[in-house]
Amino acid sequence: MNLYIKIFISSLIPLLIIIVASVIQVSHVIDKQIASFKTKELRDKQIVNNRINSYIKNIYKEINILSSVYEVKDAIKINDNHVLTQWGKRFLEDYKMIFFVDLNGVIVARAHDEFRFSDSLKNSKFFNNLKKSDSLYKITNIDNNLSLIIGKKVDKFELPMGYIIFALKLDDKLLKELQKGTVLKLDFKKKLSNKNFEDSLFKILDIKSSVNSEIEDTNKLKEFLLISLVSLLFFLSIFLFFIIRRHLKPYTKLTNILSAFSNKQISLMQLRREVKRVYKTNLMHEINAIAKGIQSMAIQVHKDNMKLKNLSQTDQLTQVYNRRKIDLIFKNRFNEAKRYETTFSIILIDIDHFKSINDKYGHDMGDKILVEFAKVLKQNIRTTDSLARFGGEEFLIIASNTNEQNCLLLCNKLKEKIKTIEIDSVKISASFGYTEYDSKFKTKDEMFKVADDFLYEAKNSGRDCIKG
Repeated sequence: MNLYIKIFISSLIPLLIIIVASVIQVSHVIDKQIASFKTKELRDKQIVNNRINSYIKNIYKEINILSSVYEVKDAIKINDNHVLTQWGKRFLEDYKMIFFVDLNGVIVARAHDEFRFSDSLKNSKFFNNLKKSDSLYKITNIDNNLSLIIGKKVDKFELPMGYIIFALKLDDKLLKELQKGTVLKLDFKKKLSNKNFEDSLFKILDIKSSVNSEIEDTNKLKEFLLISLVSLLFFLSIFLFFIIRRHLKPYTKLTNILSAFSNKQISLMQLRREVKRVYKTNLMHEINAIAKGIQSMAIQVHKDNMKLKNLSQTDQLTQVYNRRKIDLIFKNRFNEAKRYETTFSIILIDIDHFKSINDKYGHDMGDKILVEFAKVLKQNIRTTDSLARFGGEEFLIIASNTNEQNCLLLCNKLKEKIKTIEIDSVKISASFGYTEYDSKFKTKDEMFKVADDFLYEAKNSGRDCIKG
């Protein structure tokens, strides 16, 4: 998994937790608000119902008061419209009608309409029900008004005098009184028109509540907030992903470069080039610092590797190739000559009487002679030739593209140059053994043995000579 994917997921989890917690909190608050709206609606419905019950209770109270007044009883008996009207007006309100009716159903007086009387309720169903039960609670039409009717028989000394009927007009005025101070909007169900009903007033109300619209608006707000939070999470996730990817891309690139280097897919030089490219194309200070640090380490490692390489293939005293390196060069030259039918020669050189010099003048003198000897040899061979200290005082030269004749010329040249070496009045000479590559040699060791045998012959021939 890429680094920026890991960091993105790690960053997204707390963000997701916050968003989910916010969603839960918003839902909880809004649900609580909706519950509050519903509670208020139920409470207001109860208020309306209590008001209806209060109206009905007051009507019963008022009708009982009126029916107990002897003057009212006598006025009903003698059809005294004026007295009844005056008594009725004491209990009259805008949404209330009061009827005084004799035993035959004739309206003796209307408290709400003083000059209208003598019409009959004899054929009305509710009046016939009132005659049978002595009291009546009914919702019906009277005087072309849908009304809640409460009627009571009026007796005097247990003799029936007539009836008092209170009619609570079910109109807009009553509705305004009932819904005042609530969130409800009341109306009457349309199916009640021109029909008689024997039911409670509350049940015939068509109750609409502003709470419903508030709940609907709140639910819309909840939906909007939830969508907004989810959208916010989505866009924040995308934004976060690209920001993290943009900022971590150089880190990922560096990681991939180092991984490729550790898996030996790229060399140290390629590592240096790739890291250099990263910090040159990036403006972030941290990346530049890291990349430059890696670049510096790579340079130092390269330098150290070069030093180690030099140490591994160079004789530390004479600063020419050591035996390991010259063996590798010898092998490559031999294989090359065998494959491409080219030629080369090898020269083995041994400093004469070197042990005696060491014994007589000490090892420091011996070291000086070795250093100067190697220096003279190196100065007098071509750059295409290779020189190595092969043993204690023995040196090997591999002369590229050199035949036996030219090799002899080189040996003579070197022999004369060696004679010019003089350190603290100590002069030296050397013995030479050489040979040219021949296809008859199966291995480089065979070729080397020939040159070594010639060197041995030179040393046994009085030294300071060349054999090949």
